[in-house]
Amino acid sequence: MSPWWLFLVGLLAFSGFSCTTAEQRSAAILADAAKEARQHSARAEARRAKVTLYIGEIAALSEDTIFLAGCYHEGAASLRSALLVSHDGGRSWQDSGLAFPGSAIRRLRTLGPSHVWGLVIFTTEGCMTPEYVVASADAGKTWTVTPLKVSIPEGLIWARHFEFDDALHGILTIAGSTGGVERFITRDGGRTWETLWMGKAPTPWDDYGQSDKAPEPFCLLYRVDQGERVPCGWIRYRQEPESMPRFVVIETQSLEENAPWQERLRIPMEYNIKDGRLVPEHAEAAVPSAK
Repeated sequence: MSPWWLFLVGLLAFSGFSCTTAEQRSAAILADAAKEARQHSARAEARRAKVTLYIGEIAALSEDTIFLAGCYHEGAASLRSALLVSHDGGRSWQDSGLAFPGSAIRRLRTLGPSHVWGLVIFTTEGCMTPEYVVASADAGKTWTVTPLKVSIPEGLIWARHFEFDDALHGILTIAGSTGGVERFITRDGGRTWETLWMGKAPTPWDDYGQSDKAPEPFCLLYRVDQGERVPCGWIRYRQEPESMPRFVVIETQSLEENAPWQERLRIPMEYNIKDGRLVPEHAEAAVPSAK
């Protein structure tokens, strides 16, 4: 075999090895997180804790595939992160299996018909520390998990800016409590991240890609027309009743003028823990299925 072919075979073998390693690394991280989350749940069950589902973001890839992100929390503390996925337009929901203890999933970003990203934020004791980037290239069926290695010497850090230009290239800015900034880039769809720049924050932040605004509780739905995504409606979530919320109500609306909102589903917010599983207090709502 010629040296050229030997080089090509070696390159392909290396690429496949790297891909497999990334998948195995993600599986190991998820397995460790799930194990720790089960331990947290066991302790919460022992003290008969009440658990509440908090949803903070919604995002859609199409009129069928929608994501709800947030956490399950006990009192003021997060028990574990929550990312719910629907593949039937919001009529039913499944837990993605991204269960990180003491954390929430935030900053959902979508692109095209299949790419979605999010940040795992450690929220315990007032922290807002971004710990992982989660990414899916198959509409939420499988996920890769990448730990963030932040170098700025800060006590408290948070995600300031998180965007993707295409399926491969994205940028993430981490800010610190004393003005330190570290900007990361990815060239492989979020599988790996490298530091692009590190220093002190410029003033004002608005000139630097600020994205601290609270996400809206609604988003556009899309259908595919000749290979292009075309808006076809809205989907939103709201809590009901407003005074003492017990449900997350999922509703959709067409783009027609004065079109009414139509309820798709009610997801319970209040749970007890029994035998390690979340059991809703109000059975009249549909419970997201476990993965």
